[in-house]
Amino acid sequence: MHRSSQSSSYEPDKANPNEGTESGTDNFGGYIFLDNGQVLKMPKRRQELWPSYEFSKEVALQLQLQALKVNNKPWPDHGIEIMYRFANFSPFERCLYFGRRMDLGQFERFRRVLHSPPYSTLLDHHDIEMLGSLQIDECKWLQRVRVIGSNEREERVFEFTHVQRVGGRYDGYWFCDSVICDNASFEGIKTSGF
Repeated sequence: MHRSSQSSSYEPDKANPNEGTESGTDNFGGYIFLDNGQVLKMPKRRQELWPSYEFSKEVALQLQLQALKVNNKPWPDHGIEIMYRFANFSPFERCLYFGRRMDLGQFERFRRVLHSPPYSTLLDHHDIEMLGSLQIDECKWLQRVRVIGSNEREERVFEFTHVQRVGGRYDGYWFCDSVICDNASFEGIKTSGF
């Protein structure tokens, strides 16, 4: 390695505030100081989004909707992957997550439903409007959301039900128990394997 002309001491007050940013996204993770005096700028570690005790029910829903709005960033179907992480169902049993009993244990099956009408409206949507919420009990919450699709002519209303787990490893975490579209028809969804 060659010797860098940069100083081996880092002074935060002299640092460029826009350093490491690209299109408003901070990608700067810090400096590594080598014994030979060279200073290397390191990227941030990729942070994966998972349910957390820190997230309220509203934040958990908002994070899922934001991920679906930019579904294919930073990789294809990343938004669907976030939804799958927040989904509250057993991969070994059929569930009513989308309002119809299905086997969604494999990610590919879950992904296929979200790519089919009417759920495809959620992917890369243009805008959302929170319509109303209902606290069913202490650990169950329902939120109705109007979603305007990416082509702005498609509009659907979805009902998101979130539950807070009690006990165990995920005590206090909010998970999505179901996503049901008003007037949903499952005619376009391939049901082989469901």
